[in-house]
Amino acid sequence: MVAMRKTLPLALAVILSGCATGDPVRVADIKVAGPQAVAACQYLDTVYGTSSWYGLFAEKGIENARLSAFDKAQKLGGTHIVWEPQQQGFGSSQVTGKVYGCGKGG
Repeated sequence: MVAMRKTLPLALAVILSGCATGDPVRVADIKVAGPQAVAACQYLDTVYGTSSWYGLFAEKGIENARLSAFDKAQKLGGTHIVWEPQQQGFGSSQVTGKVYGCGKGG
């Protein structure tokens, strides 16, 4: 029983370290921008991303949700995304982004 109490925190730490990379989500073809940067661009659509990770794992949930939204933005032909405030509810993490096409030089 004592050995289990000592190994359980270590096992939990190893599992959790694999969940949080600390690296921000990046997609080469889509730039994250503020509203001023896309003022002259064409608005394409609003995309949503969700993940079932939340609470203690919200960071990973937001990362997964953003990857989903980036994928949708790429399919729309977007070059830039403007994130709305993040939402974390019971049972999921959610992101909303407005997608813009800003030409090749953006």
